[in-house]
Amino acid sequence: MEVSNTKKPPIELTSHFFTQVSLVADINALPSILAQKEVGYRFKMDVDIAPPNADREDYQVTLRIETEECEGLVKAYDALIEVVGFVLVDQSIPEEGREQTAGVLGSSLLYGAAREYLYTLSLRGPYPAIYLPTTSFIPNERKEETEAPPSTEETKAPSQAAKKKSKRLPKDQ
Repeated sequence: MEVSNTKKPPIELTSHFFTQVSLVADINALPSILAQKEVGYRFKMDVDIAPPNADREDYQVTLRIETEECEGLVKAYDALIEVVGFVLVDQSIPEEGREQTAGVLGSSLLYGAAREYLYTLSLRGPYPAIYLPTTSFIPNERKEETEAPPSTEETKAPSQAAKKKSKRLPKDQ
């Protein structure tokens, strides 16, 4: 299926599945929750990318998310979710940028699937549901670049600044 009047995406998630799902409600958290202490989590995320090989032309992206203790907050659930996806990168993406494109965009798509799955599962539990926060899979050096306030040059000439940063994806994508 193709959608008209839109750009072709640089990747295609051809399939995905969950390899590990665990959600355990901590019965010992109940007294703290009844005392109206705030429930919260820190999330540990790991991404693994396997490049294409002779048997397949897509990247295998694995995203693993776990809850961890967060100081001052009640950890009501121990959660672990791992999702694997197969990501086909468009040939218009330069070869040296394909793995990073698969990792950043593939992880983002898998994160959305994991977020909904974990939310749905925890919604049926005895405690407030877990809703994963918005995040970015852009590597730190690029994340800092995008979070920095715009410079005078970017403010005066946004199209010039956009041209400088568009090296990641071809102009027609």
